[in-house]
Amino acid sequence: MDRKALAEHWERQLGDPNLPQSALNLHTVLELDEHERFPQSSIDALQALGAFEMLIPARDGGQLQEPEQLLMLGRLLSRRDLSSAIAFGQTMLGSLPLWLAGTTAQKQRLIEDLRAGALGCLALTEKAHGSDILSNEVSGVATADGFLIDGEKWLINNAGQGGSATVLGRLQRPGRAAEIVLWHLRKRGQPQSGWRALPKIRTLGIRGADISGFALSGYRADADALLRGTEPAIYTVLKTLQISRILCSGFALGAVDTQFRLALRFARQRQLYGKPVLAIPMVRARLAHCTARLLVADLMAQLASRAIAALPQELSLLSAIAKFHVPTEAEALGRELGVVLGARHYLRSELPWSLFQKMQRDGQVVSLFDGSTQVNLSLIAAQLRQLGEQLAQVSRSLPAEQQPAGAPTPLAALFMPEQACRGWPEAAELKLSNGGMDSIASAFLRLGSVSGPCAAAVNALRARWQAWLMDCEQATQVQRLAHDSVKLMQLAERYIALHSGAVAVLGWLFTRSRVGQQACISDAVLISYIASRWPEAGIEVTDQQYAEIIAMAERLLDQQRLISLQEVQLAGSL
Repeated sequence: MDRKALAEHWERQLGDPNLPQSALNLHTVLELDEHERFPQSSIDALQALGAFEMLIPARDGGQLQEPEQLLMLGRLLSRRDLSSAIAFGQTMLGSLPLWLAGTTAQKQRLIEDLRAGALGCLALTEKAHGSDILSNEVSGVATADGFLIDGEKWLINNAGQGGSATVLGRLQRPGRAAEIVLWHLRKRGQPQSGWRALPKIRTLGIRGADISGFALSGYRADADALLRGTEPAIYTVLKTLQISRILCSGFALGAVDTQFRLALRFARQRQLYGKPVLAIPMVRARLAHCTARLLVADLMAQLASRAIAALPQELSLLSAIAKFHVPTEAEALGRELGVVLGARHYLRSELPWSLFQKMQRDGQVVSLFDGSTQVNLSLIAAQLRQLGEQLAQVSRSLPAEQQPAGAPTPLAALFMPEQACRGWPEAAELKLSNGGMDSIASAFLRLGSVSGPCAAAVNALRARWQAWLMDCEQATQVQRLAHDSVKLMQLAERYIALHSGAVAVLGWLFTRSRVGQQACISDAVLISYIASRWPEAGIEVTDQQYAEIIAMAERLLDQQRLISLQEVQLAGSL
């Protein structure tokens, strides 16, 4: 079953969100959220539908054939309920270290738990240290038959409800320095002496989620609880997060997809000053820009998820870019769409506006976990010197070395929605640094001249890339600034924006010629995106181009399709 067919299969399985009998329906979702109750009924429904098989790579006997399938499933779940989607997704996060570094026996026990519908988690953070995971204080000592573990993990999703936890800690060995390790601790079917659940923490969004923690005091773990990979455990954690950061994009896209549909439907139906709200020029422009930005964010998430299998050696950069850009862009779009709804976006007690308000609150959490926006900026800033050097060389290439605009490249599989990037990476394929490589930025900088309506927009983006390269050289090679300096962090943020522009241009080259597409990075979408991202460039978007983008969005809404470059038929009118 291809990705599109599989996505539509899951939509049918999950049912119309508006109907009370559906697996993840809005009525139950909003009631559980209002009472801050864990969505166990949703998790049970997912288990009954076989969704947990999607957390098991096909090579290990599951149904996950390509990483993008999991990105899409997360998006379909989160367009209904982020609390359920994140509980499900956190289970994959807890599983990833085992898929990368677990033994056959450890994987088999995990598979048994997953098929039983047991949730899991990755327990990294502690209250005293936050994202500084190298300072963790959970520690264990070896015994004759296993380990005795003490310490506390805090702000962990699924910490109480989960059947297992993959825990980062320090192993104390006689006569040796403490070693950072990972333990996979199973609660399901195991005695829990020495394990104490911490109270659920009340949060602004995802109110029903099990955000809590646990304390270990003389907790006895079996000898085979320890992950004994071929590389240090901290490397396994960093590589795990490279994958999970990308998959988080699906949560952000699902939430903003629902917000967008509600705002567009409202703008079409609401009469104001004797005409539909959508007829007001500023509303049309705002929604057109939102459409363009949503489609580019969708493309960025897609190509990053395909890169997990097709370009794993570049994930240290691509994952940080995707994790920074897609969730923050979704939050920004939520605020823009709230302006279209006006006072209704603030209501919590009346459908469908209460759903918009819930999605806006819930969506804010995605940028926080698996590395916050600042953590991801730091990861990019640490690579800027090498990136700047490599990309400057690409930029100085002779014209004869440039590829004609629109020429096929090895990156085609990352950009074309009908392509499949199957498989699951080995830990050795994932690298802690790109070593200055960025295939997407390089492909953009090698493009030849562009003619036609998009020429001014592409040239404006090219000029900003050149300015960035000069500023990067000054900061990293002349001034030799530290990677955590304000200037390098700002350069990292500019890099992410420029990378999104490069993705938009390459997506425009690859997808505009698709026959019969419902949505694409068209001329109008590309111009709108660059105009909204860099307003100082003075790129003009015409009324006709706004109308073209709005018509595309309305077509997707009327045909009940995802706001995406992938033509996924949705269940129900939400």
